Amino acid sequence: MHVAAGQSAAKGEESIVSDVKRASAAGIAALSILFAPNIDALAADKAALQQKGHVFAEASADVSSSRVS
Repeated sequence: MHVAAGQSAAKGEESIVSDVKRASAAGIAALSILFAPNIDALAADKAALQQKGHVFAEASADVSSSRVS
């Protein structure tokens, strides 16, 4: 009888762990859906800023070279 009770408890724990894993996966999926648009917007902002940085660096180099000439 003790063996059966132990097996039942182990199956109950496995069920709880399985439920927690499913809930965690669902939570992560929900968060990724919520934050994905923001991440895409941040990536676009970063690309735009990098492009502006390259343009600024080129303009600065042009100004510096014209002063030297």
